[in-house]
Amino acid sequence: MPSTRRCRDLRPRSMLIAVCLCTLPGGCVQRQPDSSALVESLRTYPEVAEVIITSPKATPKATLIHLLNWHYIPPEAFSADLRTADPSLTDAEYERFLGDVEAIQEAQMAILRRLIKDHGLRYIYLEGLTDANRDRFLASIEQMRAFEQNLPSGETGIELLLLDEHRHQTLLVGAAGRLLLAGEPIEIHAAEEEEAYAAANPVVDGAIRLDAQAQAERETRMVERIKAGGHPLAVLICGGAHDLSEPFAKTGIEYLRVSTRKYAKATE
Repeated sequence: MPSTRRCRDLRPRSMLIAVCLCTLPGGCVQRQPDSSALVESLRTYPEVAEVIITSPKATPKATLIHLLNWHYIPPEAFSADLRTADPSLTDAEYERFLGDVEAIQEAQMAILRRLIKDHGLRYIYLEGLTDANRDRFLASIEQMRAFEQNLPSGETGIELLLLDEHRHQTLLVGAAGRLLLAGEPIEIHAAEEEEAYAAANPVVDGAIRLDAQAQAERETRMVERIKAGGHPLAVLICGGAHDLSEPFAKTGIEYLRVSTRKYAKATE
């Protein structure tokens, strides 16, 4: 069995985030960083609440950092899904939810920027991203960049509507997309295998039905994709409901589950 160690403040966790990195600009192959030094760095970051370490028996071949994510939900889905379960939910509560998502993403961005600076992070794998939709995701980043170059002042109703749509699009692309938009030297890659991702879709005929076997297969495919990348250091941005410690331990990759203080507070 792999060994698991907890570091720093222990907080509740239910959803995760993830990113991956491999080579430095210019084609220089990145070396795997000292795991203990990497963990110590993470423990000093003020945004970090918890680091859970799962190590293989042998010397790790690579390290994956799994950032716990709090997913953005568009207003129509929030209304349809959550208000069905709790009709008392209000627009003000949706705004509080958006505030939580924004705060968590900002904390994630701060962590990722430090990993880029201190440990050479370059490649990021995203939950929900497949080879089929990756080009559309990257195109949306370019559209957002063009919009920000001619940002409306918000003096008219239409301009306010455009700014609100841009806010939602920003939250949709998440911390990694926002870093790419800001010009950080990263590449974003698909964590999902198309067929397994589609099969695990929990929404069936408008209702949520979880298929444990399909979810397990989806997670296995995610781990296989990340392993195939061959990156000595990686970060995965993925919901906290996905605990990939066991499948990663079988690959010889050290797996670090990292939650932010903002995430821990939102999931209390």
